[in-house]
Amino acid sequence: FVGHGPHVLKGIEIYKGKPIFYDLGEFFREWDWGCDCDTNPAMPQTQAERSLKIGATAQQVNYESIIAVSKYDRGKLQEVRLYPMDAGYESAISKRGVPHVASPEVSRRILQRLQKLSTQFGTKIELEGNVGVIRVL
Repeated sequence: FVGHGPHVLKGIEIYKGKPIFYDLGEFFREWDWGCDCDTNPAMPQTQAERSLKIGATAQQVNYESIIAVSKYDRGKLQEVRLYPMDAGYESAISKRGVPHVASPEVSRRILQRLQKLSTQFGTKIELEGNVGVIRVL
């Protein structure tokens, strides 16, 4: 089942041996992009970038997401590995929204937030370096 949600990271539940990802965030974000007619190559930022107020249409959490890779053995879920992604909230608008593997600092922040969001579902996420791991027993 695939649904449409709030576009921000939400918790993960393991229900009857199956993962429920309530929202993994947006993998690619283009909502902040707009028309830009200033093509002066001497300017370090475009007119749209100079006029955009960071946070006016989105917040940092809108640029953070997770790629989840589920491992099964004979049809039974064994683990879920969670790879944090960063779409560059603090980047220039012309570069914002394209996902990259998150830095160690951003990865830790994303995974810690996901840990908290998932506790209400009884889901434990272990941190292994820059990757979150859910082990299903």
